Amino acid sequence: MLFTSLTVALFSLIFSDCAHSPISYTYNAPVHKFTEITKSWFDIQWYGGAVVSNTTGTDSVPGATRSGFYGETLFHETLTMYSLDPDALAYSLRGESRIYVPPDQPVVHIGRYTETMRIESICSGAATYINIRSYLCSNDSTQAYDLAYTLQTVAFQGIAARIHATVMGGDCLLTTTITECQRPARPLRHALTPNLAPMTSSQPTANISKLS
Repeated sequence: MLFTSLTVALFSLIFSDCAHSPISYTYNAPVHKFTEITKSWFDIQWYGGAVVSNTTGTDSVPGATRSGFYGETLFHETLTMYSLDPDALAYSLRGESRIYVPPDQPVVHIGRYTETMRIESICSGAATYINIRSYLCSNDSTQAYDLAYTLQTVAFQGIAARIHATVMGGDCLLTTTITECQRPARPLRHALTPNLAPMTSSQPTANISKLS
């Protein structure tokens, strides 16, 4: 009983700080250029040079596991959701506790964590939107978030450089004016407005039903 109480107390002390970290990127390249590289659950060399040393289950099928190293950090993750179609790739994972030892910085303890990534086609197939949501508990959530952000950003910058994709600045939501939606630099996301066609100057702005 004493051992259990001490274990719970130690766990609470170490993993007392939790963080939720949504990160997104938008690139001028069709989605298939990204999903061709990222669609395999087992092959994640693109993800910060991660090396998978052991797997169980079937690649990209929920329940599959992967273990290996990010640099010198051991990881063990389980796939909990996976979806792939011509317009989008999405998956969720659950990871076990691990320890990061950043160069010249304090050790970062990370408890069990979850992550969901979605890569989807936007702008009538001309661009790609990437969103990653992570939830983790750590003895230093700020440092843990910074580590995750750096890893993910470098990973997708690497893919973008590989496929010659440029960063797309801005987007256009339905809350903006019609004038803004007509600007090529602020394209509409198809995920928010399926089958949305460009409005001509002769169409009234209030008649949204005629946009499809």
